[in-house]
Amino acid sequence: MGSNYDATSFSSRLKAIIGEDNINTAAQKCGMTAPAFSKYLKGISLPGLEFLVKIARAYDVNIEWLATGCGPMRGAQLRPMETKSLKEKKRPFESCPDGGVYCPEFGKNLKRLRQELGLTIEKLCWNLDVRSEDYEAMEDGFLPGFDFLEESLAPIFGCNPGVFFYGESFLQTKNSVRQIFLEKPKIIKHVEIEDVLNIDFDDAKLFQVLNDTMAPTLLTYDTVLCKEITSTFSSGIYVIDAGLSQEVRRLTLTHNSMVIISCDNSQVPSYTTKQNEIIKKIIGKVAVIIKSIS
Repeated sequence: MGSNYDATSFSSRLKAIIGEDNINTAAQKCGMTAPAFSKYLKGISLPGLEFLVKIARAYDVNIEWLATGCGPMRGAQLRPMETKSLKEKKRPFESCPDGGVYCPEFGKNLKRLRQELGLTIEKLCWNLDVRSEDYEAMEDGFLPGFDFLEESLAPIFGCNPGVFFYGESFLQTKNSVRQIFLEKPKIIKHVEIEDVLNIDFDDAKLFQVLNDTMAPTLLTYDTVLCKEITSTFSSGIYVIDAGLSQEVRRLTLTHNSMVIISCDNSQVPSYTTKQNEIIKKIIGKVAVIIKSIS
């Protein structure tokens, strides 16, 4: 590594490990879109758990080093004992690989957040529906499955999943329009901004994208403003209730009153359902897309 290498910067570490690979090659290796990978390289945004794991596996580096610069870049790390749930891939470790994914920094941030909120492990285990030994394994550094992290753990702590990996420094990386909408709602109560965006903020709902299923239209951590349907259903981009989570999807009405639910990411399959069924799941139609800017 050259003298210009900055070990504290995620983008610098990412550039170091991909070497001579171009953006398209690196993105393909990691199973993501080139636009999303480009934003990580430029330091515009940081990847969540799913893509942190994919990048670490693709380039054979330790996930803690990749996320934080701490610990060895490659090689074994001293790990605590695995719990039975982790070995058997039961909640909260269902989607984890054999042996789990170990990231001590994740455990440190999880413990810090719990202590800052004054929460006991017993209360958290009750709310999360997990055994105490499995929660303690997470504070020791074992990562839970992607779905558990985004749909259970992050909502309990009221934070973006990225905070578990990047800690307080994650908040300092928000160099985008979405920071205004998510953290300073009083600022947007201004008639000129509402006129420009042609939307009444009192009637709009905020939704932050946590994956790249709608890439390249929407990338991870982009934000959308959606509003409730008040007229006849039509094709467009919607926020829908997908069961345990809310997702952004493109809904296309066909001639026979069926609706195609699709993602702009070609790697995610589409499916078709009845119009009256999907309408029940619609939270709102996307009116404004707020893109991150460098």
